[in-house]
Amino acid sequence: MMVPTRTEEGPPRVTRSFQNDEPVDESLRSGSGFLAGVAAGSALVDPVPAWSQTTTSYSLTELGTLGGNYSVATGVTDAGHVVGMSYLAGGSVWQRDERAFYWSNGTMTMIPTLGGTWNHAVSIHANGDVVGRSQIPGPGNPIHAYLWNSGTGQVQDLNDDLSAEDAAEVELLAANYISENRLVAGECRVRATGDRHPFVMDLNSQPAVFHDLGTVSGTLGWADAVNASGHVVGSAGGAFLFTGASPLISLSPMGYARGINDTGGIVGTLSGGPVYRSPAGSLIPLSGSGLSGGEASDINGAGTVVGYTYGKGKQLGFRWQVGSGAIKSLDSLTPNRGKASITSAPGLSPSGLIAGKALRGGIERACLLTPQ
Repeated sequence: MMVPTRTEEGPPRVTRSFQNDEPVDESLRSGSGFLAGVAAGSALVDPVPAWSQTTTSYSLTELGTLGGNYSVATGVTDAGHVVGMSYLAGGSVWQRDERAFYWSNGTMTMIPTLGGTWNHAVSIHANGDVVGRSQIPGPGNPIHAYLWNSGTGQVQDLNDDLSAEDAAEVELLAANYISENRLVAGECRVRATGDRHPFVMDLNSQPAVFHDLGTVSGTLGWADAVNASGHVVGSAGGAFLFTGASPLISLSPMGYARGINDTGGIVGTLSGGPVYRSPAGSLIPLSGSGLSGGEASDINGAGTVVGYTYGKGKQLGFRWQVGSGAIKSLDSLTPNRGKASITSAPGLSPSGLIAGKALRGGIERACLLTPQ
């Protein structure tokens, strides 16, 4: 889920997490239940176009805003449909003045809230399903996870997809990722204790099949991503991996686990910098000439990794390919950017399109990078 963290200037930097020991269903120990059903239908993955593995440059498209002076793109499909969030005209207060958007073919559409004043869109499915979090009416800035479809224009509270039994036990606060087979990962609140836990749910049945994943330690956690096999990564008293068995697998010494692909490659942070964890468990810190620190935010099936780092006194989006050497700033790979600088890359499509943010004239705006 996305944690807003302050930068020196402007709105908070947005990652998937909103917040920086409930047991898992015992049926998962034997391979039955939720993940067994997921895995059975997920053995084959669509091939990734070869060009996504050999991309040497990108074309920049700046997406604009919903009237304000800040926007960021967080998710993108292979068709170039983009989601994110933007300040409204005159907006300057985080968690009050921003709204989720859907962008397609040059048009930015505002996504409705669940009755509150603000919302975020974080991830998008190829069929147009978008997930995120929305403020709901009530004291204390309460939030709920939602799903919106670009085809129908309808928004729904994902709490309505829970069974009566699950709804009595948890409240879904945010949806941070939707996989290609419609598994959703996010953060829930345990009603009995107020603890916040990562969750995964399967939207292919009604009511949805839901699992509270618990934590590695402590009372606060969230899930950032889920792959087609139902393997989940996130942070819950430390970076974790869930593969269907309790307890969660600690990914220490990783700080955060932000993304996972269908072969089990994981990206996140290690000692304040971006890192790749191979399916075999090897950790590869990512760096480049004059570049250090930051976060690896997403990874696709071709082994392309994107995120942000720091160099020359500023934040820079980067790209790295599994098996290659140093990371490369996206500025160096985008010849048509002019005086714009690409500062982050939170989202990546299966074939290599990148959703991010570009700084031009002191204003950061959502952007799309298309492989050339």
